[in-house]
Amino acid sequence: MISFGQRLKMLRHESDISQSDLADALGVSVQSVSKWECDAYYPDVSMLLPLSSVLGVTADCLLGAGSNEKEDLEKLEMTIKDINSDNYPLDKEGYLYTLYKVRKEFLKAYPLNYSVKTECAESLYFYLIDKLRKGDFTVSDEKFESLWNEGVKMAQSVRGKDTDPSRQAYVRCYLAYYYTLKKDWDSAELYANELPEEGVSKLDAMLYIAGQKEDHQEFEKLTREKAKKCSLNNVCALIAVASGVSMFGNERKAEALEAWNDAMKAALEFERLFKWDWDWKEKMQIDLSHPLALKIEILINMCVDHLAVDQLNLALDCVEQITDIGTDLYGELLKNVQKGTGKYKVMLGFIKSIPLGCYCRVFDTDDNILTREERFKACKARLDALE
Repeated sequence: MISFGQRLKMLRHESDISQSDLADALGVSVQSVSKWECDAYYPDVSMLLPLSSVLGVTADCLLGAGSNEKEDLEKLEMTIKDINSDNYPLDKEGYLYTLYKVRKEFLKAYPLNYSVKTECAESLYFYLIDKLRKGDFTVSDEKFESLWNEGVKMAQSVRGKDTDPSRQAYVRCYLAYYYTLKKDWDSAELYANELPEEGVSKLDAMLYIAGQKEDHQEFEKLTREKAKKCSLNNVCALIAVASGVSMFGNERKAEALEAWNDAMKAALEFERLFKWDWDWKEKMQIDLSHPLALKIEILINMCVDHLAVDQLNLALDCVEQITDIGTDLYGELLKNVQKGTGKYKVMLGFIKSIPLGCYCRVFDTDDNILTREERFKACKARLDALE
């Protein structure tokens, strides 16, 4: 169990107040605050209420007495459920401000509950942005500044002390949003750049900032990037579905081939929308990250499943389509990568090896019913001739 002094120090740090500031607020010396935190002696009883007020907590929280966080959290959740079902008397400022108030009251007793603190900062942000959007902000500039500072302080507290990575990303996103309220675009982008590429992502935050700035060109660019990412994720998800069905064996190959066709339709749409704005030099990899590579992956799997159910001519159709795509890929390679470089050699090796994928998952030898076909030999010769 932590001591009074340890709790006081922890709460002071949580409130981002120095010993000097706390001493000034209470009218005592810095040495007195230091001795309290070292448990050298306790403050006078008359000091407890002013001390808890400055720290924004209850006296019980300060003393570590009379609290049951789990039970009180359940009560908070029930209250929020009532607010959401219109069975609760809302504050005159409305729904969002009521959410902020009930969460803030909970935090007076449990200031280290970072989950509620994150939700409280979120409620306060949406209250502020809602008022600004409607143009009916009824509080003074001073109150707006106070609420803004409070929300940022909450988010910064979570960002600086919480160890949960999802909440860390969440509050960084909301810090970016808070700074858009003041049109401080540099600070907003600073926090957005701290975000990961997935989940609560940097792209989502930058898209929001561009919208708030009314930077139409940047907004269009980021929207297209977001659409590209979502479309790519959709194609990859359909490929994963088809792969899963294919693993069940020959009795479900017809179903698997239908799933591969669905994936191909999505890949073709992805190619139609995004092939020509792809940053080839930076993004091209030998995996599912390029429209042509996506189509190759799907066709190879379709070829394998056709072979598994003795549909040789359909398998050869896939090989010919793959070969055509391989030559297209080679054309992009020539335009974008200098011959003889390491990347050029790796990509050329990948292109030439494409026919191998069409049968190696079915046959253990290069001499098989697919490779003996003249159509297959012609395709392999076309790719082998590339330099």
